[in-house]
Amino acid sequence: MFDLDHLFAAAQPIRRLFPWLLAGLTVSALFGAYWVTANISPLRPDTASYLYFDPSRPIGYPVFLWISGLFGELQLAVKIQMAVLAASLFLLGWAFYKWSGNAALSALFQIALLASPEMWKFSATLITEGLATAGIALWCAQLLVTMRKPSIARIAVLALLSAASVLVKPSLVVMFVATGIATPLLETRKQRFLSLAITVAGLIVALGATPVANYLLHGSSSSGSPVARGIFQHTLFC
Repeated sequence: MFDLDHLFAAAQPIRRLFPWLLAGLTVSALFGAYWVTANISPLRPDTASYLYFDPSRPIGYPVFLWISGLFGELQLAVKIQMAVLAASLFLLGWAFYKWSGNAALSALFQIALLASPEMWKFSATLITEGLATAGIALWCAQLLVTMRKPSIARIAVLALLSAASVLVKPSLVVMFVATGIATPLLETRKQRFLSLAITVAGLIVALGATPVANYLLHGSSSSGSPVARGIFQHTLFC
C-alpha cells in the first residue's frame, strides 16, 4: 500500500537542502561570471555621465556608484553589482520554489535565470542594465510572495522596489502599472484602495527624486525626460 507519510518524511531532507542547492548554483554562476568577465573593461560611453551626476541621468545609479566608491576603487562597483544581481536571482529562484513547491522545476528555473552570458556581461560594466535586472528580479520574487499571501505590506514592498528600479532606469516605470494590477489580490476594498494609494505615492516619489537631487546638486531641477530617452522601446525591452 502506498504510504504518503513515508513519502512526506523522505521529502523533508530535500526541502531542507534545496535552498543550499539554489545557493550553490547561484554562487557558482557568480564566480564563473567574475572569471569570464575579468578582462572586460567596465567603462562605457555612458559611464562618465553616471559618475559625475549628469542632470540628464536618473539619480539612482550615480548614488550606487558613489556609495561603492566609498569602499575602494571603482572596479569594486562591478563586483558589488554582480553580487547584487546574483542575490536577486537567488531570491527569485527561492520564491519560485516556495510558490510552485516543485524542486525539479525550480532547479531548472534557477539554471535558466543564471544561464544568460549577455546578462553577466552587461552586469560587468558600469551601466544601469545589471542593477536594473536585479530590481526586476527582486520585484518578481516579491510578486510570487505576495501571490501566496497578499497583504498591504507586501504590496508596499512591490511599490518600493518599483521606485528603486525607476531611480536606476526610468523606463521601469511600467513596474508601477504592474504593481497597481496586483492590488486586486487583496480581500477588501479598503485594503485595495490603500495599497493603490501607496503605489501612487511611490510613483510620485520615484519621479520627483531626480529633480530634487538635481536641484540640491546643481541648483536646478532640470533633468532629461525618460520619454525623450525612448521610454516606449525600453519598456517593451524590459
